[in-house]
Amino acid sequence: MEYHSEKLVKDIIHMRDAIGISLRTAAKDIGISNATLSRIERGKTPDIITFGLICKWLNRNTSNYLY
Repeated sequence: MEYHSEKLVKDIIHMRDAIGISLRTAAKDIGISNATLSRIERGKTPDIITFGLICKWLNRNTSNYLY
């Protein structure tokens, strides 16, 4: 199984733009620090719990990012 960070990053940024919120607000809504979200948006792989929280916030199944 392979993780595709670029798709997750694209979806995070698209969601933030669609609802008009900052990285800081998105991180708060997700339940993670803004530094963590910033690192993820720059391509760092999130830990499994953070990955799950982001997928929940995006209303997407984790399988959308695992191939």
